[in-house]
Amino acid sequence: MPSEPAVNGVLPAGNRPAEPFVLKSDPGKRWPILIAPTLAAVLVTAGSAAKAPALLVFGAPVLAVLLALAWANLYMSRTVVTADEIIMIGSCYRLRRSWRGATRVVRATVVAPRGPNPDTVFVLDERGQVLARFYGHFYTREDIDRLVGHLRLPVSGPGAPVTARQLDQMYPGIVPWYERQPLFLAGLLVGVIAVIVVVVGVGGAIGGLW
Repeated sequence: MPSEPAVNGVLPAGNRPAEPFVLKSDPGKRWPILIAPTLAAVLVTAGSAAKAPALLVFGAPVLAVLLALAWANLYMSRTVVTADEIIMIGSCYRLRRSWRGATRVVRATVVAPRGPNPDTVFVLDERGQVLARFYGHFYTREDIDRLVGHLRLPVSGPGAPVTARQLDQMYPGIVPWYERQPLFLAGLLVGVIAVIVVVVGVGGAIGGLW
């Protein structure tokens, strides 16, 4: 009879793990991730509804569904590492990635602008391509230690916190372009939000909502 997979635990030694390793987010790290966005969304919706009550009919249900999905996903999400695959499971998705070709692990503390500095783990193949990535926002350092030990691959990385751009210089292609260009991404998001506000404002004026 097969045993239950260990949750955030250490498994038997060997070239490949004999049993699945289940990595779940730490309860203490869940709340800060969604509390601020939830409060901001509620305040923005309330402010918009005060000026245009008609928006409340459409906005409130959509907001409620999105927030419910976000919270459910945070609590239900987990990553399962088997002998062949890294499986990322959420409330509405299941992503499978083979790590048969993995040759090494890069572990780095990535400095985020105006945010936490997560302990991030990259699983790479022999060409330096990222097979899987684990974000430290959701896990304790001890759980990341167990994960790295479970993978049983050579580990490297910078000895001090680095920016995404600096990490990419050390390991070319390890982080996507938008992480290397945080200011550009922030400007792009502001521009998109401004366009949405203008479109909603013009559409509401034409439709007689305000």
